[in-house]
Amino acid sequence: MIHPYKPSITLQDLLTYNPKDPATHTPSPLINALAEILQLTKLRDAQQIADLLEVDKLKLSFAIELETEMSLKVLITQFRLEQIKLYMAEHQELSNLQVAKDFDFPSKHAFWRFFQINTGETPEGKKSDAPKIDNYSKMVRRIREWK
Repeated sequence: MIHPYKPSITLQDLLTYNPKDPATHTPSPLINALAEILQLTKLRDAQQIADLLEVDKLKLSFAIELETEMSLKVLITQFRLEQIKLYMAEHQELSNLQVAKDFDFPSKHAFWRFFQINTGETPEGKKSDAPKIDNYSKMVRRIREWK
């Protein structure tokens, strides 16, 4: 009998990864390398990360999806969101502009929009009037010519 492959690596595994602590390493050297890049940089672009790993972005995304059930882009986004949320919880005194600078966003608005699009809330934790944008709502917006 053939058993289907079940991914076993979670976002939490990447968030707790420590290059110096073998107990936090995953069974996948590729995931470990990705986790290290995500921990040590503020990159959000899948192509830049693939370039650092010296692999093709599409092949990297396929390999990551096999291990985590998330595409590379989704994994990077979710990882950064969790990092930002933890950072904001630890540094409540910081403004959105300072958080945006600390995470290399080009502006406060770009940070706010990234957060709103991916969570459906403002960085302050309030429900946003604008809907969370997913692939379906992007398609609807395009059809109806909304911005």
